[in-house]
This record gives sequence, C-alpha cells and structure tokens, in this order.
Amino acid sequence: MHKIAAHHLIHAWEARYTPDFSKLTFREKHLNIYKLLDLASPRGRKNTAEEVKQLLNFKCQVAGIHSNILFSYIPNIVNLVDAKRLSQSIQVVYEKVLEIYQQQPPLTFP
Repeated sequence: MHKIAAHHLIHAWEARYTPDFSKLTFREKHLNIYKLLDLASPRGRKNTAEEVKQLLNFKCQVAGIHSNILFSYIPNIVNLVDAKRLSQSIQVVYEKVLEIYQQQPPLTFP
C-alpha cells in the first residue's frame, strides 16, 4: 500500500516540477538562455540549494514562532515537541531533495 502511494506521489511531483525545455530557443526575448544554463550548472544548483536551505530554515523558525503563539491560547491541543519534530523531519526531506537536485546532470537541449 505504501509503495503505491509513494509511486503516485513521485509521478505527481514529476509531472508538476519537470520542466519542458523542448520549446526553448536561443532567440527568446523574455528568457535569458545563458542565465538558465548557468543556474542549471553544478555551481548554480549548489547556490540555489543553499538559498533554499536558508529560506527553509527561516520559514520553519517563523512557523515555530507562530505555532507557539497560536497554541499558547489553546493549551493541551498539540504537543509542541511533536510539532518541532515534524518541522525537523520536513527539513531532512527537503535537504535530501536538494542533495538529489544538485546531483542532476547539466541541461542539454535537443
């Protein structure tokens, strides 16, 4: 059962986040193809991953603050330790995704 759910999730993410570069040309005015190639390079991917990690860390801290404020008004509804553990687990998942992202080969065009 879990394999089916995981397989479905993988295909949903793939469909949503796999870009279609087949329609790109070097003449597009609204797109700097060289910037795209730079961002897709190993160095560009590393920089992007670092920015995402920093943003994720910040957003998790802000979410923790908001959770503390919200649940201070509603005691005993949720265990804040569990909420923090969930936040840490989410960060681990994102870090793994970013690690895989950085290992992808550079872009190639047909």
